[in-house]
Amino acid sequence: MIGKSLIVFTCLFVAFNIVAHYNVPNTKYADSDIQTNLINADRYIYSRQNYKAVILGSSLANKMRVDMLPGFYNLALSGMSVYDGGAVLLSSNTLPETVYIELNVIQRPENENFTGEFTSPVYSWLKTTLPALRPENQPVILAKKAIDDIEQLLQPVPAHKPANNKKTVVKNYYLPQSLFRPLLNIQLKSYSEHDTVLINQSVIQLKQLVAKVESRGSKVVFFEMPINPALEQLPKTVLIRNTVKQAFPNYRFIDLPQTTFKTRDGLHLAQKEAIDYTAYFKEKIEED
Repeated sequence: MIGKSLIVFTCLFVAFNIVAHYNVPNTKYADSDIQTNLINADRYIYSRQNYKAVILGSSLANKMRVDMLPGFYNLALSGMSVYDGGAVLLSSNTLPETVYIELNVIQRPENENFTGEFTSPVYSWLKTTLPALRPENQPVILAKKAIDDIEQLLQPVPAHKPANNKKTVVKNYYLPQSLFRPLLNIQLKSYSEHDTVLINQSVIQLKQLVAKVESRGSKVVFFEMPINPALEQLPKTVLIRNTVKQAFPNYRFIDLPQTTFKTRDGLHLAQKEAIDYTAYFKEKIEED
């Protein structure tokens, strides 16, 4: 009985891995930020595409629209740091020509529970050999995707597709002032304080990451994401900006644009602003 069960399990597991091998990862079906980050990271490693550039950063840079940046991949992970995306990047076989590093949140430490999946040879071997073990191939996610695909197939096809001459409208969703102002006040207090020791220690860690990236043949460029104008010249922001520039005097920096940007909570760009900043970013990199 046990032998038959093992045979059935093995057959099903092999079949599941075959199906998983052809699955296209999609963060749309993730249930949490951590699952989204894992899928995003695995998609970079196992897609085996040769990207010309990668973005590392926090949830601030995660808002950037890489569909406007051909050949780019965004490894800025929500709720995480440049070191988490850096661990994913360095675990891949090849690195891109250029790595763009967001400097806004360099003091956030690495999440070792997350990066352990990419720095461990055992995890790497298992997920390479058995794609069914990757987060995007969890049964719940595949079931959601299958239901979505079936619903799309069952939708009636219109006899004549109407011409669509309308421009895509980007809808921004901003918090009312009654909610936004308390959030901004929290950030104003946080950014009015600074920890020089912490920032200096973070720069040492950043130098280590840059050295590893450059040893693999990539060029590093730094950039700063726009935040609420009231925060951009406060002590913490200025300290991080100046310390990183002093530590990397011969590197290129994409400075903040002259125009101001609205944010949803003081830090994160809304959809339209993310598009506008990505357009600015694209202009700056094309100046090279």
